[in-house]
Amino acid sequence: MIEKSSVDWPAYIVGTIAFLNLIVFGYLQFHPESLVNLAYFPSEAADKLLRGEFKEVLFRYMTSLFTHQEMSHFLGNIIPLYFVGVDVSRRKGLPLFFCVYFLGGIFANLSQTVFGFWIDYPAIGASGAVAALFGYYFYIALSEMDATVIHRIWIVPSFASALLIVAGIFNSNLELFPQAASLLCAILFVSGMFQQPRFYFWCTGIILWLEMNLYDLFMTTIDIYQSGSAHVAHIFGVIAGLSIAYLLKKQFDLKNTA
Repeated sequence: MIEKSSVDWPAYIVGTIAFLNLIVFGYLQFHPESLVNLAYFPSEAADKLLRGEFKEVLFRYMTSLFTHQEMSHFLGNIIPLYFVGVDVSRRKGLPLFFCVYFLGGIFANLSQTVFGFWIDYPAIGASGAVAALFGYYFYIALSEMDATVIHRIWIVPSFASALLIVAGIFNSNLELFPQAASLLCAILFVSGMFQQPRFYFWCTGIILWLEMNLYDLFMTTIDIYQSGSAHVAHIFGVIAGLSIAYLLKKQFDLKNTA
């Protein structure tokens, strides 16, 4: 009888990716000038794509996923990367995790290039890939969630939306919303790490996080609120994760009915 391996491969492999991010982060603290060799510049990437230089752009899209400069940026990406990534890997397998993480991250960076082709500052961070994990996790969570209580995940985001509408009507200062939403997302995520089922905490946080990105993108577009975050990459990363989940489920359903 062959004994089942006691190695927690999802935790080990996803933890290795997180550790590689830590190594790059530590290196950049001592060699910040190396950032230009790891990041991609949307304007430069757009020009190279038009010239057919796909390999170099793809390489930069990949290296940027492991690149962070600030501690808050690093922790804000790596903590959800590890916990959501491990959860997805344990449920659906490591190949699926790699597919969502890297394809989603590349698609997110490509979207940032397409919709921000005039931007000439470096784009870095694993947030696009993490957003893809969010999208995939949200899809599979909904499929496993009890339909009678699914409304719970929309309560807090609906309240936040109502607040924004009221504040907009009275022309109030809305700049505190992204900070408050970020803090609440962090609280929801940490709560889900210690409570079961975590679906309700993490899905609520994902909706609120996406809502915050949409709001911030709108405010940035009209030059009222400048945050420097790659909101387009975040939004399209979520779309990529949702799309992968939907296509895989559709393919699986077709195989079952064949």
